[in-house]
Amino acid sequence: MTSLDAVPALDPQETPVTDEAAAPPAPAHHGGRGPATTSERPARAGIGVLVTAAGADAVAMGVILPALPFIVIAMHGSAFGLGILLAAASVATLVAAPVWGALADRYGTRRLLLIAPLVAAAGHVVFAFSTNYPTLFVGRVVAGLGAAVALLAQTHAARIVADADRAGVIGRVTAAQGVGNIVGPALGGLVLSYGTIAVGLTAAAGPLVAWLLTVFLLPAAEPRPAAEPRLTARPGRQRRLTAMVTALRQRRLRRAATAILVGWLCFTGYATVLPVELADRLAITAATYGVIIAISGVVAVVVRGLLLGRLVRAFGETRLMVGGAALIAMSMLLAPVVPAGWAVPVLPLTWALGASVLFPCAVAEMSRIAGPDSVGLAMGAAAMLAGIGSVAGPLVAGTVRTFLWAPGPFVAGAALMLAVAALVEPGPTVRAPPPAAQ
Repeated sequence: MTSLDAVPALDPQETPVTDEAAAPPAPAHHGGRGPATTSERPARAGIGVLVTAAGADAVAMGVILPALPFIVIAMHGSAFGLGILLAAASVATLVAAPVWGALADRYGTRRLLLIAPLVAAAGHVVFAFSTNYPTLFVGRVVAGLGAAVALLAQTHAARIVADADRAGVIGRVTAAQGVGNIVGPALGGLVLSYGTIAVGLTAAAGPLVAWLLTVFLLPAAEPRPAAEPRLTARPGRQRRLTAMVTALRQRRLRRAATAILVGWLCFTGYATVLPVELADRLAITAATYGVIIAISGVVAVVVRGLLLGRLVRAFGETRLMVGGAALIAMSMLLAPVVPAGWAVPVLPLTWALGASVLFPCAVAEMSRIAGPDSVGLAMGAAAMLAGIGSVAGPLVAGTVRTFLWAPGPFVAGAALMLAVAALVEPGPTVRAPPPAAQ
């Protein structure tokens, strides 16, 4: 990817990184640009396995969500207890993400893809045979600790594809998660009538499918030619926390991390207050809003799963990050002034398209800057930042709308997203070389 004309000066702690250093040659997935070599065929096969495994694992959490409230009611639990159970898995996943990432750098992603799904499956089995609230809680926590298949799939893929293809592959993994999140709740509603055991065991099937795919179909990641690592976090030399702090001293990595944190903060806050705004001002019903969510889901799956790789090759990661942040800001600014119901579909189109290019490109940028020896650490940190933003966003947006100013979450969110666009704009980018050069 060619550099933009204006590249900021590096911090004193930073090591200058050229495009050549940032994108070492690698056995890569070329998206059909020319015949695959012998070393590229396992990589192509591995990407499909990783995408399928991430989708299967996502089904598991989706199965639990619609069934959990009714299981808690059957156990005479309270709404507060339900909230604790819903949060338990998310918090466990948030805490475990950087640990899984650091372990992936040390022991390899394939080994951990043989462990994490079994941990998640064990949690779902505990859930299945729970007869009281404490065992439900334990099952949710264990399942959350093992919910690392998507993170590890992205890390593994980053080791077997070229830098220019990384955002596209991350997009495909997240698209598969989106499909799993659609299929899972529908499946959970169907099996709920057979009881908690059926729900838990159905959920356990998802990570077990991911485990079987890893065992029988996933080739070992081929090592990429090692450029000098750009994170000082080397396994066995520094503690994880110290390594992450050292890594964040790099200006470009801080920008990508900020885009992820602020982006998820604004995006989830927007998703929280938007239905309230539309219901209050335009009398939008739950059924209509369900159509809006469906539109955004379809757009996200199509863009991430089919188009993102081509968009990255055409425009570059940095320009897509700027455009994605700007599209989310546009959707936020339109929300409080959209004139009538016929114009509402513009909102999911713009926010879904923006999020579908911003977040995969930001994660890819963060992992690329980290260097080949610290991809797992960078991916884990990105997942942790996304989790923090996702937890804080609804709380902040709801508080602002309720106690300060109704349009406040939209205006403030749009301002923050435009700030993200301005923040990432000067950064260098990497574009795939044209077919003739390959």
